Amino acid sequence: MLGSVWLFFAAKLFLSYLLIHDSIGVVWAVADDAYITADFARTLAQGEGLRWYPGAPKVEGFSSPLWVLVMAPLHWLPGFTEDRLGLFVFGVNSLILLGCAWAFALGVDRTRLAAGTHLPRMGVVPWIALWVVAGVVTISFSSWTSRGFEVALVALLALSAYAEAVRPGGYRAWCVGLLIGLAVVARMDAALYCIPAGGACALHAWRTRDWRRLLVAAVTSVGLVGTLLLSRYFYYGDWLPNTYYLKATNWPVSERLGFGLDQNAWPILVAAVFVVPFAVVLWIRGKRGALLPILCLSAHLAVLAYSTCLGGDFSFESFAYDRFTAVGALFLLLGLFSGLLSVPLRGALRIVATCWAIGSLVLPVVFRPNAAFLAVVRPAELFTVRGFNWKALVNLKEPLHQIDNWAQLFVYFGKTAEQVSLPGARIALCPAGAPVYFSHRGGVDLLGKVDPLVARLRATKVPPVERRCWQAHVGHNKEDIALSFRVHKPDLSLPEPPAEAAANYIHFKYGKLDWWARRDSPYVRWPVVELARRSAGM
Repeated sequence: MLGSVWLFFAAKLFLSYLLIHDSIGVVWAVADDAYITADFARTLAQGEGLRWYPGAPKVEGFSSPLWVLVMAPLHWLPGFTEDRLGLFVFGVNSLILLGCAWAFALGVDRTRLAAGTHLPRMGVVPWIALWVVAGVVTISFSSWTSRGFEVALVALLALSAYAEAVRPGGYRAWCVGLLIGLAVVARMDAALYCIPAGGACALHAWRTRDWRRLLVAAVTSVGLVGTLLLSRYFYYGDWLPNTYYLKATNWPVSERLGFGLDQNAWPILVAAVFVVPFAVVLWIRGKRGALLPILCLSAHLAVLAYSTCLGGDFSFESFAYDRFTAVGALFLLLGLFSGLLSVPLRGALRIVATCWAIGSLVLPVVFRPNAAFLAVVRPAELFTVRGFNWKALVNLKEPLHQIDNWAQLFVYFGKTAEQVSLPGARIALCPAGAPVYFSHRGGVDLLGKVDPLVARLRATKVPPVERRCWQAHVGHNKEDIALSFRVHKPDLSLPEPPAEAAANYIHFKYGKLDWWARRDSPYVRWPVVELARRSAGM
């Protein structure tokens, strides 16, 4: 039931990426960041290595090595076309979502068994209602999955690791270690999602004095992660992905916290008022039986703190949670469910605890507070009900979100760029995913996701003097367009070149877009450019 709800919401949200337009045709798309991963996956599938495009410098511009390895074989499947990438990715994610629901339910049940308690009797209708509500309050998880991200894969591995760690009769050490290691390979911050699995193994070792099993699990996971680090260093020359340097270096924590608090303020407030007191009650009443649920809750709190310190995610929150905390919300749900089923709470205390649990889940999804409440400037605006398209919810042909016009524009960038350039061209751009994927050309990433020079610049609170792509959000607040043009000398550019390079470029209009072509580039379709300039009277 839970998997069905997640899948339903993911499908409804995925329709926002079905792009139908005269200029691009019919495209089953993904978010632009997911297209960056697809760029690397396609290049790998073509036998050109883990690079942004064939012949590109070795820079790890993606955040999930395992998701690249999942997406690469999709390019070999019968019926696959680049216009259908999103459809194939959604097919994979649909299976992963069902696996997540299975692992989640298994984790809840095994936590209850570990505490020696029994599920309360409930009829079929309340049971169905319970899982439907669980799916609705974790709609953020479905939302990020629908965009083509690795969120569901990370969740599946972390939830499966926990379910195995609380396996009746003892966990299989190699299996837990393998799942935790793969989760971290899927995304670095998955180490936080694996706190419940690692904690459960440690608790088992403490109670049984079976330290050997814990050691095997630790060595297995560390071995996998160590292999990733060494492979990354020998291939890319860095211990960490380029996206880490982009988002977490040369940006003081004090400045990052401001963005993180602005984005995560509401979940943080709810955690302080509801989640932490709930965990305290569980500990007081359950002691040993409360440890596993508290570990799950602690994973949610740890990820929330991590996201806040990192400045949150550029896309802001989706149904209360950003891309980092969407998986953490599953462990919040897991901790609340298993806590109510594992700890003997009776009478009024059980009613209060249940209300706390409901508040923890529902309030972040339903309400959207004004960010200024942190300074208690406008407390009257604290509770603002989120707008929700209920009509779209029941209309199977209508997406929950409006069509993603940014995705449509970026796809158009790529398809148009292919028409005005030759193979081997490099195009300066702000969105680094879809334009490269659909143009089959190289790129110059002005925002630095695939450019270590820009990634290591200092993040700025104010726009640069010559601003083209800069935005005051994590991952988009570093830019030096003059440096990018000086070093890379792009053949074409969507943004206007910097003043120092302007004389080297010729301006033309094509496909209702402004382009700049480097005068001495052999990779520009000059007859097309000249015809476009004459047609525009330039």
